[in-house]
Amino acid sequence: MQHPELKAAIQNRYNESYFYEVNRLTFEKASSEDVLAPHYQTLVKEEEALFVVVGTDSGLLYQYIKAHIEHKHCQFVFIDFDDVIDATGLADESGEIWQGQVRLVNQDFNFMRLTADFNSYIMRRRIHLIKSLAVMDAQPGSAYAELWNKIEVGFVNYCRSEFNVQSNKVFEEQRLLNAADNWLPAVEIDKCLEGREAIILGGGPTLDDAIDWVRDHQDKLIIFAAARIAKRLEREGILVDFFVTVDPFPWNFDNSKAVLGASDYSILAHSFHAQHRLLSQWNGLAIYMGQKYAWYDETAKANIDTLGPTVTNSALHLACTLGATRVFFAGVDFCFAQGKTHESGSDDAKHADTVSHYGKARLLDNAGQMTETGDDFYSAKQAMENMIRYYLSHKPIEFISLGLHSAQMEHVTYQDCQDVVLQSESKQMLMTEIKLNITLTPQEKYALVQQTQKELKKQHRRFQKLHKLTKETRLLAGKLYDANGQPIENNTVKLKKYRKKIDYLVGRDGDMLASYQAAFFADVFKPIENEAEMTQEEVVQQLQAFFGGVEKVSGHLDSLLKQGLDRAQLRLDELDTQSLPSHCIDRWRQWDEFGRALQWQSWHPVVLNETESHILQDAIDRFQSEYEKTDHLYTQMLQKNVSNVSALLARANNAFALKNHKDIADLIDHVETLDSAEAAQKQDFLMLLKGMLHELQDEAVEAFNVYETIASPALKHIALKKMLPIAMTLKDFDAALIVLERLCQISLEYMVSYADLLGLLGNKKAAIEVLMMYLGQFPDRPSVKNKLAQYYIDEGQLDEAKAQLEAVLAKDENNRTAQHLMNLVAEA
Repeated sequence: MQHPELKAAIQNRYNESYFYEVNRLTFEKASSEDVLAPHYQTLVKEEEALFVVVGTDSGLLYQYIKAHIEHKHCQFVFIDFDDVIDATGLADESGEIWQGQVRLVNQDFNFMRLTADFNSYIMRRRIHLIKSLAVMDAQPGSAYAELWNKIEVGFVNYCRSEFNVQSNKVFEEQRLLNAADNWLPAVEIDKCLEGREAIILGGGPTLDDAIDWVRDHQDKLIIFAAARIAKRLEREGILVDFFVTVDPFPWNFDNSKAVLGASDYSILAHSFHAQHRLLSQWNGLAIYMGQKYAWYDETAKANIDTLGPTVTNSALHLACTLGATRVFFAGVDFCFAQGKTHESGSDDAKHADTVSHYGKARLLDNAGQMTETGDDFYSAKQAMENMIRYYLSHKPIEFISLGLHSAQMEHVTYQDCQDVVLQSESKQMLMTEIKLNITLTPQEKYALVQQTQKELKKQHRRFQKLHKLTKETRLLAGKLYDANGQPIENNTVKLKKYRKKIDYLVGRDGDMLASYQAAFFADVFKPIENEAEMTQEEVVQQLQAFFGGVEKVSGHLDSLLKQGLDRAQLRLDELDTQSLPSHCIDRWRQWDEFGRALQWQSWHPVVLNETESHILQDAIDRFQSEYEKTDHLYTQMLQKNVSNVSALLARANNAFALKNHKDIADLIDHVETLDSAEAAQKQDFLMLLKGMLHELQDEAVEAFNVYETIASPALKHIALKKMLPIAMTLKDFDAALIVLERLCQISLEYMVSYADLLGLLGNKKAAIEVLMMYLGQFPDRPSVKNKLAQYYIDEGQLDEAKAQLEAVLAKDENNRTAQHLMNLVAEA
């Protein structure tokens, strides 16, 4: 990443130093306070927030924030180039400031440091990323534009990771719904692939390039494949050894249901939190990754973890843990290989979903080209590199990517399929042995479900008690003081007793409860002015926040455990030797899991009467209908994404900033194909995109005229903001004034810019009138009063200027601009 090449600092008339290479002429004629206040004065008034600010504006923004911050729980972390930090002299010999409310670090800052010092802000979602003026004004490809992109990508991925850690709810829901179907832990076949060659098949675009080679060599390769590509692999005639699924979300069933057709041959390797409708309707061999239960269990055996964040990360971990010593990747791209997000047979590719992505992350591919990627792919690639480093620290494993346009990964070499020489023999005997080792009889399954049911009942009783007790304690916490503010001793003693009972019930599972849904405990982390001298109200709020959080979590677990027990009972009823379809059909319907009928059929090869046969066949038919349906939740989600104007506009803005003509042109083609109930709005959006393309082609007049045609309010505002710099560049000041007048009709904040242009054109009386009108609406704007005073001085109206300056100095006697202008008035 390039750094700004700093020359000597420039000093303005207010004795402030800045660097032209950082801020150009931003601080040449006005004090930093007047320049910065309109943009940042609201930030320093925040009572509870963590702002990560990219750039210090030659140190002036850092100093402004430090001088004006108002609340002790408002925190700032500035990130700037080490060259700039050194030149400003703000930091000590360490090159940073990591104490106090306003901190300063360089471009290599590790976001994980925020977790240690500011976890409560992250827990309460009070963290924000802010641009300095240097970043706002940065041209594409410049040092500060690159710094912003790097930090934004890192920030987004950090927040995504932290927020996920703090909210396990969606995973714990599936864990309990899957409890009766998590039959065998993956560790049961630990080390079974020692010395073997394996391949990880993902759903990326480069799968298309390797698919023929995989088919031709499938007899030697242990194949691990994402469940989402099951349909494609079936079509290609590829038999998968381990299909892997991990996502807990409802759409994962739609996206991966084709895997249910592979149950006769493949093993389903699933996370404990895989989508329950997919797992429950799998009618074949399966192993689960991760722990079966979230609560502490001293008898539980360690299992192979389900490492994320994507299914291919989990597949790699399983392959390496099982002993593979040579691992190939195909379709594991972590980038938009050649402009596509997924392999050609996917619903994503059919919807051309690249247009709905607007992240700024870029990765280098194996061909040496910088390639677009999504935030999720970016973090998954980093996670996989960390995993590979870990494996190599324990044993020699060779990692080979077969995708020329896959993202480069450390310790992974690229090799063309045709140059690969496999070293393994046929896998058939090995896989047969593995499958025999994990085959369970109905009787064994029945016994396992009984064990599961016993554990769920035990925990259900526990969390029922915990929920009832925490509710009573939360209510009691509101009665610790009488009307005169005096402690009620009986209630205090009672609360302490309740707390001991709660601690006993929680046991070693405090972290589990807290991470279930951190938002339930957000108020526990609410800042307190003085923890040593908490007010009665603060004491009550803290107690109610804590007990209320435990109440909510235990209530959720109580409900989920009941559902888990219902599902366990259904499995017992299905496995019972006297079971009939009529005993199960209502519950299959309740859970929308008619595929269970096929499992029932495999467990009960008996002749049924006509009524029972009809019930069973109807259930199978319903499952088949669901299995074959192509218009489902996932495709509807894709269609919504590729039609989302906000997402498309964000992608267009990214493309415009990067001067990417092709992406803008592709967006125009895409939008023209979309159905829209609002034809006029669609036309306006097309005009906006076409105007952007004209600008990139240096056709300023054409762009201006196209923007002029836009009528819908939201898009009109964007168009006017684009028309203004065009008019200024063309020196068509009459047109610029008209544009600003129209912007003022949208927001009065544009009146200041309108006055500036009037002043620039020499019409200072009109500028004064406009600023007076603005101050009539917003009287507490010292920078505008200083600007108005300057115009008064230029017009010789010294008394009026003095009045404005005195008003500024009355509120801030150290305002440098007002002091300077007052001196000019005195000297006149």
